[in-house]
Amino acid sequence: MENLDINQFLVWISGGGAVVASSWILERLPWYQGLASELKRWIFFGVAAVLGVGAYLVGAFVPVEVLQQLAPYFLVLASAFSYVFLGTAFHRVDKIDRTVEVSLTQETIESLDN
Repeated sequence: MENLDINQFLVWISGGGAVVASSWILERLPWYQGLASELKRWIFFGVAAVLGVGAYLVGAFVPVEVLQQLAPYFLVLASAFSYVFLGTAFHRVDKIDRTVEVSLTQETIESLDN
Protein backbone atom coordinates (compact mmCIF):
# COMPACT_ATOMS: atom_id res chain seq x y z
CA MET A 1 0.00 0.00 0.00
CA GLU A 2 1.41 3.36 -1.01
CA ASN A 3 1.51 6.17 1.54
CA LEU A 4 -0.56 9.26 0.88
CA ASP A 5 1.84 12.17 0.49
CA ILE A 6 1.14 15.73 1.54
CA ASN A 7 0.24 16.89 -1.99
CA GLN A 8 -2.22 14.04 -2.50
CA PHE A 9 -3.74 14.79 0.89
CA LEU A 10 -4.22 18.47 0.00
CA VAL A 11 -5.87 17.50 -3.29
CA TRP A 12 -8.13 15.02 -1.49
CA ILE A 13 -9.16 17.54 1.18
CA SER A 14 -9.80 20.33 -1.33
CA GLY A 15 -11.64 17.96 -3.67
CA GLY A 16 -14.30 16.73 -1.26
CA GLY A 17 -12.34 15.09 1.52
CA ALA A 18 -13.09 18.16 3.63
CA VAL A 19 -16.66 16.90 3.98
CA VAL A 20 -15.48 13.51 5.24
CA ALA A 21 -12.88 15.03 7.56
CA SER A 22 -15.33 17.61 8.94
CA SER A 23 -17.95 14.97 9.63
CA TRP A 24 -15.43 12.72 11.35
CA ILE A 25 -14.09 15.56 13.52
CA LEU A 26 -17.42 17.13 14.45
CA GLU A 27 -19.13 13.86 15.33
CA ARG A 28 -16.53 13.32 18.07
CA LEU A 29 -17.19 16.65 19.78
CA PRO A 30 -19.75 16.33 22.60
CA TRP A 31 -20.80 20.00 22.41
CA TYR A 32 -21.66 19.55 18.73
CA GLN A 33 -23.99 16.63 19.45
CA GLY A 34 -26.32 18.75 21.56
CA LEU A 35 -26.93 21.43 18.94
CA ALA A 36 -30.08 21.86 16.90
CA SER A 37 -29.88 20.16 13.50
CA GLU A 38 -29.99 23.42 11.49
CA LEU A 39 -27.14 24.90 13.53
CA LYS A 40 -25.17 21.66 13.14
CA ARG A 41 -25.66 21.85 9.37
CA TRP A 42 -24.25 25.41 9.21
CA ILE A 43 -21.30 24.58 11.45
CA PHE A 44 -20.60 21.49 9.36
CA PHE A 45 -20.73 23.58 6.18
CA GLY A 46 -18.41 26.19 7.67
CA VAL A 47 -15.82 23.68 8.87
CA ALA A 48 -15.88 21.80 5.55
CA ALA A 49 -15.53 25.06 3.60
CA VAL A 50 -12.62 26.27 5.74
CA LEU A 51 -10.83 22.93 5.43
CA GLY A 52 -11.40 22.65 1.69
CA VAL A 53 -10.48 26.23 0.83
CA GLY A 54 -7.58 26.14 3.28
CA ALA A 55 -6.17 22.99 1.70
CA TYR A 56 -6.52 24.54 -1.75
CA LEU A 57 -4.74 27.71 -0.65
CA VAL A 58 -1.90 25.75 0.94
CA GLY A 59 -1.46 23.70 -2.23
CA ALA A 60 -1.64 26.75 -4.47
CA PHE A 61 0.43 29.29 -2.57
CA VAL A 62 2.83 27.52 -0.22
CA PRO A 63 6.18 27.04 -2.00
CA VAL A 64 6.96 23.49 -3.05
CA GLU A 65 10.18 23.60 -1.03
CA VAL A 66 8.22 24.26 2.18
CA LEU A 67 5.83 21.39 1.46
CA GLN A 68 8.81 19.11 0.79
CA GLN A 69 10.31 20.08 4.15
CA LEU A 70 7.00 19.34 5.88
CA ALA A 71 6.49 16.02 4.08
CA PRO A 72 8.36 13.77 6.57
CA TYR A 73 6.43 15.24 9.51
CA PHE A 74 3.17 14.81 7.63
CA LEU A 75 4.03 11.17 6.96
CA VAL A 76 4.69 10.52 10.66
CA LEU A 77 1.45 12.21 11.73
CA ALA A 78 -0.63 10.56 9.01
CA SER A 79 0.80 7.14 9.87
CA ALA A 80 0.20 7.60 13.58
CA PHE A 81 -3.37 8.78 12.91
CA SER A 82 -4.05 5.80 10.66
CA TYR A 83 -2.62 3.24 13.05
CA VAL A 84 -4.38 4.65 16.11
CA PHE A 85 -7.82 5.21 14.63
CA LEU A 86 -7.90 2.27 12.23
CA GLY A 87 -6.54 0.05 14.98
CA THR A 88 -9.24 1.29 17.34
CA ALA A 89 -11.93 0.66 14.73
CA PHE A 90 -10.59 -2.85 14.13
CA HIS A 91 -10.54 -3.51 17.88
CA ARG A 92 -14.19 -2.45 18.19
CA VAL A 93 -15.22 -4.73 15.31
CA ASP A 94 -13.15 -7.55 16.73
CA LYS A 95 -14.91 -7.20 20.11
CA ILE A 96 -18.30 -7.23 18.41
CA ASP A 97 -17.45 -10.37 16.44
CA ARG A 98 -16.58 -12.28 19.61
CA THR A 99 -19.87 -11.45 21.27
CA VAL A 100 -22.06 -12.55 18.37
CA GLU A 101 -23.42 -16.07 18.52
CA VAL A 102 -23.97 -17.83 15.26
CA SER A 103 -26.06 -20.93 14.99
CA LEU A 104 -25.66 -22.82 11.78
CA THR A 105 -28.16 -25.36 10.66
CA GLN A 106 -27.13 -28.32 8.59
CA GLU A 107 -28.89 -26.71 5.62
CA THR A 108 -26.81 -23.52 6.01
CA ILE A 109 -23.57 -25.48 6.27
CA GLU A 110 -24.43 -27.47 3.14
CA SER A 111 -25.25 -24.26 1.22
CA LEU A 112 -21.85 -22.83 2.17
CA ASP A 113 -20.11 -25.92 0.80
CA ASN A 114 -21.65 -25.35 -2.65
